[in-house]
Amino acid sequence: MPKNTPVLSWTQIRNYAERWSWIDQRTGVKVTGYNVPDGAKEKRQVPIFFGW
Repeated sequence: MPKNTPVLSWTQIRNYAERWSWIDQRTGVKVTGYNVPDGAKEKRQVPIFFGW
């Protein structure tokens, strides 16, 4: 019998859940989100954790 294959791969889940933090150019405040604007300062990836 064939094994059940996962619907989503870990790479697809990681790309969906990947978050970034950066310094907003207009306000100078650190922001966390999914879409980093071009020219953002101090861009860093926020770590993700799967707690299964």
